[in-house]
Formats: sequence, structure tokens, C-alpha cells
Amino acid sequence: MTEMERAKAMARFAVLRPFLDAEISLARAAAGAGVSIRTAQRWLARYRANGLPGLVRHPRMDAGRRKIAVSWRSDTKRLADIVAACR
Repeated sequence: MTEMERAKAMARFAVLRPFLDAEISLARAAAGAGVSIRTAQRWLARYRANGLPGLVRHPRMDAGRRKIAVSWRSDTKRLADIVAACR
């Protein structure tokens, strides 16, 4: 874990800690940190499964890959051009 990853993991842990110490609800901890309850739930699950390393964000497996086929992109562009010409 790099120093930057550790810092980010610790920041996420700081959001979870009041909940883990049974001081406040997870919803309140999340709201206080400005993250959604669902995000806090994911962090908590990952922390419980893997400890601090679980809070390190991993890059998406599909990063940099287009999700729309090239033919669909060209069709969409052509359609947008037709709509713009009709205005």
C-alpha cells in the first residue's frame, strides 16, 4: 500500500470509526462525512472483510474501454447531426 493509498484508507476509516466504536449510527457517520449511506455500507463491508487494505480504492477493470460499439457511436453521431439540421 502506497502512502497515498494509506492516507485515503485512513480517511475512510475515520468515517467508519465512530460507528465501529458504537458512538453513532452508520447513517449519521456517513452524513457527517458527506458520503452516502450506501458508500459507507460498502466501505464497512470491505473493512470487515479485509481490514484497512479493503478501504483502498482499486481501479476499475473496464477503465479506458468504451462501452458502446463503434457502429453505434457513428449512428448516434449521424442521428444527432440530422436532429441539429432540422432545428
